[in-house]
Formats: sequence, structure tokens, C-alpha cells
Amino acid sequence: MAGSVYYAIYDVDQGTMTPAQIKTAAQGSLAGALVAKGTVTGAAASTDYTTINATLADKKLYTMYAIGESSGT
Repeated sequence: MAGSVYYAIYDVDQGTMTPAQIKTAAQGSLAGALVAKGTVTGAAASTDYTTINATLADKKLYTMYAIGESSGT
């Protein structure tokens, strides 16, 4: 089944986020504690995908939030 994974990486823990908040952050602009974000589109189940196009500082704690959304096919 095809679908998308939305992710947002923060340098300060954001606590509990709703799926809608994560998707909005993944599609929005980098600002404040949000240091990386994006969307990975998958075409098949049980497939590994790698895609973070950000340079994150070494030896720093980050919190990553991610949600998956099926395209229904």
C-alpha cells in the first residue's frame, strides 16, 4: 500500500503532538525549535526509505515526531 510519512525534528521536546500538528510542521517552514522536516513517499510496504536533508549538530538531543498516512491504494 502506498502512502506518505510526515516527520518533524525539534531541538526542544514539544510534548505530545497530534497527527495534524505533525503533518502541518512537516509541510511548513522551519522556525523556532523545528530544525528539520519533510515528507517521505512510499510506494510499497516493507521497504526501507532514507531521507533527511538536514545537517544536525553532533552531540545534541533531538526529538523526532512522525506519522504515516495511507493513500488508500
